[in-house]
Amino acid sequence: MSSKKYADSKAFGGIFSSSEDESPLWNANKAYLPYCTSDGHMGDVEDDLWGFKFRGQKTVMAMIKHLIEHQGLG
Repeated sequence: MSSKKYADSKAFGGIFSSSEDESPLWNANKAYLPYCTSDGHMGDVEDDLWGFKFRGQKTVMAMIKHLIEHQGLG
């Protein structure tokens, strides 16, 4: 339930690789979201649920907005 120890960047292989030999998605845009939302980045619960807040959906939407507005992926 913490992202404090996550690295700033991460090398991925397999389907996330940028190598044409390794991945059919080699030339697709990919973004790494190193943040633990405890809900698989899908939740959006206004109230506490079992004492936890789930805001994964808002986190992903904020990242997409940033990518469009600041990284040229519009």
